[in-house]
Amino acid sequence: MWNKIILEKSELKSLIKRYKNGESVSKLSKNLAISPKALNRILRENAIKIRGLKESRILAGKQIRKIQTQEIIKLLESGKSLSRIARENGLHRQTLTIQLKKNGIKPSEISHQSQYSVDETAFDIVTEESAYWIGFLMADGCIQVTPKKNNIVLGLQISDIKHLEKFRKFLKSERAIHIQKDGKMAQFTIGSKRLCQSVMKYGVIPRKCKVTKVIGLEMNRHFWRGVVDGDGCVFTRTCWSLSLNGSESLLNQFSSFVRSHFPEYKATVRKAKGCYVVQSGIKAIDLLYSDCKIALTRKLARAKKAIKISTVLNSAKQKGQ
Repeated sequence: MWNKIILEKSELKSLIKRYKNGESVSKLSKNLAISPKALNRILRENAIKIRGLKESRILAGKQIRKIQTQEIIKLLESGKSLSRIARENGLHRQTLTIQLKKNGIKPSEISHQSQYSVDETAFDIVTEESAYWIGFLMADGCIQVTPKKNNIVLGLQISDIKHLEKFRKFLKSERAIHIQKDGKMAQFTIGSKRLCQSVMKYGVIPRKCKVTKVIGLEMNRHFWRGVVDGDGCVFTRTCWSLSLNGSESLLNQFSSFVRSHFPEYKATVRKAKGCYVVQSGIKAIDLLYSDCKIALTRKLARAKKAIKISTVLNSAKQKGQ
C-alpha cells in the first residue's frame, strides 16, 4: 500500500499555485497521481482553504470565458496536450473536452492526449542518459502492457529514492513518487504507450526475467552501467571485481562486451541459484564508471574507490619493479 507522498518544494509551490488559479482537487489528483484525500490533506497542512462545489463551479464559469474554442484548437495543433492547456488556463480538462464536443470537435482527432506531462521522446535518440536508463529498466524496471494500460514501473529501496527522482527528471514528469507504508520501498510509475514501445524495441519487455536480451545496445557502456547499477555489485576479496546477475542470454552479451575490450578476461557465465552470474575485473569497472554523467550514487562511489585503490597499487607495483 502506497500512502505517503513525497513532494519537492518546487512541486508543492506549483500545486498550491495551480489550486489557487482554479484547478480542482479532482483534476490535480489525476494529473499528479495523488489521491484527492491526500491532496486535500497537503493543502490544509499548508493553510490553503478547500473550495466548496458551488465556489468551484462559479470559478470554472468565469475561467471558461477566457479561452475560446478556436484558441483551444490552435494550441492543440501546436503540440500542447489538452491537460496542459487546461492547466495553463486554470480549467478542468473535462471542461475543455465538453466545450470542444459541443462544437462537434473530438480532441483525439486533433492531438494525442495525456493526463500528465512527460517527455515521450526521451528514448527516441540514444544518448548516455537514455542508454543508461534502458539498462537500468532492463535490470530493475517492469513494463506493464495490456489493452487498457501501458506503464513503466520502477521500484527501489527507500535509500535510493534520489535515483528515482533522477529518472523522473529525465522523463520531465510531474508524477509523484510513492513510498510504501512500511517506509522500505519507493515506486515511480509512468503511463505512456509511446515510452513503452520505445524501450521494448531494445528488449525491455513484459515478463522479461528469464528471457532478457538487449537489442541494439550490446556494445554501449552506458547501457551496461545501467544494468550493473540495477542487478550488479562491485566488491573486493583478494582484488576488486564486478559481479552481474541475470538471464543467461543477457549475461552472455555482457561477457562478449567485456571480452571485446579486454580479451584477457574470461568473463564466464555460470549458473547460480535461480539465475546466472558473471564476474569481471577492475578494468571492466573502470570502463563502465569512469567519466560518466549518470550512475547510482552508492555504486559509483564504490567503483571510484575500487579504481583509486587499484591505481595506487599498480603504481606501487611498477615502482617496485
